[in-house]
Amino acid sequence: MYPDYKVSIDARHFPYRGRVFNDWADIGTRYPLNPEGLRAFTDKYPARIALIHHNYQNIITWFNRSPEWVLAYFDKTAVVMVHRDMIPELPPSAIGAINPPSHFKDVSNPIILGYLFDVYQKFFDVQHAAQIRDYYEQNISDRYWKKQSTLTNMDRFLARMRQEQGMRRR
Repeated sequence: MYPDYKVSIDARHFPYRGRVFNDWADIGTRYPLNPEGLRAFTDKYPARIALIHHNYQNIITWFNRSPEWVLAYFDKTAVVMVHRDMIPELPPSAIGAINPPSHFKDVSNPIILGYLFDVYQKFFDVQHAAQIRDYYEQNISDRYWKKQSTLTNMDRFLARMRQEQGMRRR
């Protein structure tokens, strides 16, 4: 997207050593993981589009909790969050072109399926997350040492999501 959109920050150490990287490392402390902390960070480093690798689940959650940001897209590697004031400038196809869980039915990497489960349970509903859980069970070898513990954790998240949905319906 360069030169129209410039990089505000990326997590590589070497090009941003010093103040910029120190601010990145201070996310969660000096920049609390709440909407006000995100606003302070994006005021200092103006950004209206964020490409966030799945490794940074706390950063994804940070953006997700802010009413100023929306999920525009995600795939097996990263999520794209867009500031709400950017939406009118983007083509309609740029927002909400979200892949259904079936798009990932052939993924057999346990780490990627774990990330996808996190995205679906944070941004969507229990059925979408449950479908990714089922792909995990089907596609990951029983020899993978973390398979059963991961499935147990996924099941706990799904049970909690179902319980919260039931409470909201009352």
